Amino acid sequence: VDHYHNGIKKMETSGNGITIQGGSNVSMDANSAGQLSLIGDGYTGAIALNATGMHIYHNSDSRNLIFGINESEVIRIDTAGRLLIGASSSRDNDVYLQLEGVGYQSATMQITRNSNNADGGGIYIAKTRGTADGQSTIVQDDDELGYINFRGADGTDANTNAASIRAFCDGTPGSNDMPGRLVFSTTADGASSSTERLRIASNGQVRIGDGAASDYSISNDVNAVLQLTAASTPKLVLIRNDTSISNGDHLGIIDFHSRDGGPVRCARIAAVASGSHSSSDNPTDIVFRNCPDNSSSDVERFRIRDNGLVQFDSGFGSVQNVYGVRAWVK
Repeated sequence: VDHYHNGIKKMETSGNGITIQGGSNVSMDANSAGQLSLIGDGYTGAIALNATGMHIYHNSDSRNLIFGINESEVIRIDTAGRLLIGASSSRDNDVYLQLEGVGYQSATMQITRNSNNADGGGIYIAKTRGTADGQSTIVQDDDELGYINFRGADGTDANTNAASIRAFCDGTPGSNDMPGRLVFSTTADGASSSTERLRIASNGQVRIGDGAASDYSISNDVNAVLQLTAASTPKLVLIRNDTSISNGDHLGIIDFHSRDGGPVRCARIAAVASGSHSSSDNPTDIVFRNCPDNSSSDVERFRIRDNGLVQFDSGFGSVQNVYGVRAWVK
């Protein structure tokens, strides 16, 4: 059966279905909710419009909702309600948003904000103790607020963490008061679970090493902003990444600053090359400096020379050696 308007065929019905021609618009007008029903292979689906919005659904709990381009699938909502982008089946973790691809573009997410201000795009991860959507039941101390896991396929699956970043409530929360800590963990060779390696506590303290989970500072000193722990001997290593070190080059520095009038460097401990370095010859001095009274510039006070002598330098007098100590005397 063919249907014409002004002598032009607009719709054709046949054994294969209905074909609409000669225009791009199909309208359904109703005073109440409207619905376009689709029936195929014994299943029913529909596109419906009502006061709450546009709805696309089907009546089977064993069929997926699939969106494609050029007759190729790109997005799938499976029977469990999971959104799969680039995949036709859920991974083992069965999370409700999955992105999978074989290249940079298909396996990368980008967030861009365009606004004439200093603000950028973002990602929010939130946690409540509510038992239903929309609730805001307060969390408790040590509750995990969110995490990012990094995983690799091990030949069986991709369910084992290689590293993770987690956020926790780090104190007693209250209205507009949410103390937090960040925990960075990695998995050792031969292990199947991650171990905490670094923690940034709610008071700003940074803890590194196998004791990162505990505050070992004396009386929980809030001024102990950096804590290094190890099962044997904790070690801090400063390396100058330079293969042509010469006399006078600094190998590492520890500076002490004051913010009064500054910040101003008030003291320094430095390792300084006292000659050119090679694989078997690394002459080095240790230099100690501080600021005298009524001064904002630090001066050298003494150094341990590469030959083991100690040189005290107060800026005047002559030089002499006393019991292995090289000192400036008045």
